[in-house]
Amino acid sequence: MWDILSTGGIGLMILVNNNRPDPLKDLSFFLQRFDTLIRSTAVAIGVTQMDRSNEPCLSDYHLALTRLNYHAPVFEVDARRKTDVLLLVQALLSRLDPELKLEWAENNVEFKTA
Repeated sequence: MWDILSTGGIGLMILVNNNRPDPLKDLSFFLQRFDTLIRSTAVAIGVTQMDRSNEPCLSDYHLALTRLNYHAPVFEVDARRKTDVLLLVQALLSRLDPELKLEWAENNVEFKTA
Protein backbone atom coordinates (compact mmCIF):
# COMPACT_ATOMS: atom_id res chain seq x y z
CA MET A 1 0.00 0.00 0.00
CA TRP A 2 2.78 2.46 0.83
CA ASP A 3 4.22 2.04 -2.67
CA ILE A 4 0.89 3.06 -4.16
CA LEU A 5 0.90 6.28 -2.13
CA SER A 6 4.41 7.22 -3.22
CA THR A 7 4.18 6.27 -6.91
CA GLY A 8 4.95 9.35 -8.99
CA GLY A 9 5.75 11.46 -5.93
CA ILE A 10 8.36 14.19 -6.33
CA GLY A 11 9.00 14.31 -2.59
CA LEU A 12 7.29 13.92 0.77
CA MET A 13 5.95 16.24 3.43
CA ILE A 14 5.29 14.57 6.77
CA LEU A 15 3.07 16.20 9.40
CA VAL A 16 3.69 14.87 12.91
CA ASN A 17 1.18 15.51 15.69
CA ASN A 18 3.26 16.49 18.73
CA ASN A 19 0.28 15.83 21.02
CA ARG A 20 0.31 12.07 20.35
CA PRO A 21 1.82 9.68 22.92
CA ASP A 22 5.08 9.09 20.97
CA PRO A 23 5.45 11.49 18.03
CA LEU A 24 9.08 10.53 17.40
CA LYS A 25 7.98 6.92 16.96
CA ASP A 26 5.28 8.15 14.56
CA LEU A 27 7.93 10.03 12.57
CA SER A 28 10.16 6.96 12.44
CA PHE A 29 7.23 4.86 11.21
CA PHE A 30 6.57 7.15 8.24
CA LEU A 31 10.25 7.58 7.42
CA GLN A 32 10.62 3.80 7.24
CA ARG A 33 7.49 3.32 5.15
CA PHE A 34 8.53 5.99 2.63
CA ASP A 35 12.29 5.41 2.76
CA THR A 36 12.63 4.56 -0.94
CA LEU A 37 10.83 7.74 -2.00
CA ILE A 38 12.71 9.92 0.48
CA ARG A 39 16.15 8.58 -0.50
CA SER A 40 15.43 9.24 -4.18
CA THR A 41 13.78 12.65 -3.67
CA ALA A 42 13.48 14.72 -0.48
CA VAL A 43 11.41 15.16 2.66
CA ALA A 44 10.26 18.09 4.81
CA ILE A 45 8.84 17.64 8.31
CA GLY A 46 6.11 19.74 9.90
CA VAL A 47 5.39 19.34 13.60
CA THR A 48 1.84 20.25 14.58
CA GLN A 49 0.12 20.71 17.96
CA MET A 50 3.24 22.16 19.63
CA ASP A 51 0.97 24.63 21.40
CA ARG A 52 -0.63 21.67 23.19
CA SER A 53 2.58 19.76 23.86
CA ASN A 54 6.04 21.32 23.58
CA GLU A 55 7.83 18.00 24.12
CA PRO A 56 9.55 16.68 22.15
CA CYS A 57 11.02 19.94 20.91
CA LEU A 58 12.30 20.61 17.39
CA SER A 59 15.88 19.78 18.38
CA ASP A 60 14.66 16.32 19.47
CA TYR A 61 13.27 15.81 15.98
CA HIS A 62 16.59 16.86 14.45
CA LEU A 63 18.44 14.40 16.68
CA ALA A 64 16.03 11.60 15.75
CA LEU A 65 16.51 12.35 12.05
CA THR A 66 20.29 12.31 12.48
CA ARG A 67 20.17 8.96 14.30
CA LEU A 68 18.09 7.54 11.45
CA ASN A 69 20.50 9.01 8.86
CA TYR A 70 18.07 11.53 7.37
CA HIS A 71 18.74 15.19 6.67
CA ALA A 72 15.53 17.17 6.46
CA PRO A 73 14.15 20.55 7.43
CA VAL A 74 11.84 20.50 10.46
CA PHE A 75 9.36 23.27 11.22
CA GLU A 76 6.70 23.97 13.81
CA VAL A 77 3.53 24.38 11.77
CA ASP A 78 -0.16 24.98 12.16
CA ALA A 79 -1.58 22.87 9.34
CA ARG A 80 -4.63 25.15 9.21
CA ARG A 81 -2.49 28.12 8.16
CA LYS A 82 -1.78 28.46 4.46
CA THR A 83 1.55 30.21 5.06
CA ASP A 84 2.79 27.38 7.28
CA VAL A 85 1.91 24.75 4.70
CA LEU A 86 3.50 26.84 1.93
CA LEU A 87 6.66 27.05 4.03
CA LEU A 88 6.81 23.24 4.01
CA VAL A 89 6.21 23.15 0.26
CA GLN A 90 8.97 25.71 -0.27
CA ALA A 91 11.37 23.77 1.95
CA LEU A 92 10.67 20.56 0.07
CA LEU A 93 11.01 22.17 -3.35
CA SER A 94 14.23 23.94 -2.42
CA ARG A 95 15.70 20.59 -1.34
CA LEU A 96 14.77 19.21 -4.75
CA ASP A 97 15.97 22.26 -6.71
CA PRO A 98 17.85 24.99 -4.81
CA GLU A 99 17.34 27.40 -7.73
CA LEU A 100 13.55 27.19 -7.52
CA LYS A 101 11.83 30.12 -5.85
CA LEU A 102 8.31 30.06 -4.44
CA GLU A 103 6.54 33.39 -4.22
CA TRP A 104 3.06 33.81 -2.88
CA ALA A 105 0.57 36.57 -2.44
CA GLU A 106 -2.85 36.41 -0.79
CA ASN A 107 -4.49 34.08 -3.32
CA ASN A 108 -1.70 33.26 -5.73
CA VAL A 109 1.31 30.95 -5.63
CA GLU A 110 3.96 31.23 -8.31
CA PHE A 111 7.02 29.06 -8.94
CA LYS A 112 10.05 30.61 -10.61
CA THR A 113 13.46 29.28 -11.58
CA ALA A 114 16.52 31.48 -11.32
